[in-house]
Amino acid sequence: MSFEPVSLKYALSGSAVIGALNAVPAFIAILVLNFALVRGPARLSIGSEIAIAVLVGILGTCLTTVMNRHEQVKQQKTMPHGTLVAVTELAGMTIVGAIVTPLFGMDPRFIWVGALAGLLGAMPSFFVLSPWKETASEEDFQQRNKEFGEMTRQTAQEYKEELRQKQQAKTRNNQNDPWDQGANQDWWK
Repeated sequence: MSFEPVSLKYALSGSAVIGALNAVPAFIAILVLNFALVRGPARLSIGSEIAIAVLVGILGTCLTTVMNRHEQVKQQKTMPHGTLVAVTELAGMTIVGAIVTPLFGMDPRFIWVGALAGLLGAMPSFFVLSPWKETASEEDFQQRNKEFGEMTRQTAQEYKEELRQKQQAKTRNNQNDPWDQGANQDWWK
């Protein structure tokens, strides 16, 4: 079986979702660093900190995905592992933080604040994913992905059916139609 990585479009869309989650620790890091390291009127506003955190999280995670693409193909795995993968996991948000933060702060000294915020923001996903050690085989990973997809589709279908039934009941109750036989359907079963 030949390995075919998912298209970059899907990989980046998934990375954007994960990046939004990575924005939370990046925001906390930049908030603390801004108050601890930056003095006087040069401090970033809370709005700038939020914007920086979102950009660092999303763009940094997408950059990591692009940088790890080579290792994916080389290792023939959807979730590659190793030292290089571990370094790029930390480097993506660090690089983006070092680029984006000075643009918002209008001062090149913010490079260090942004880089450190990106590095600290990447730490939770770094330790959760543990990219330095090998996980399950590719077949196991694909099987778990398939099971998760089926479970998600089934849950969505159940939720959709429940909403449809509630909407039907609400419509019946609002109209008070004496000729509506919807409640008597399937009486023979």
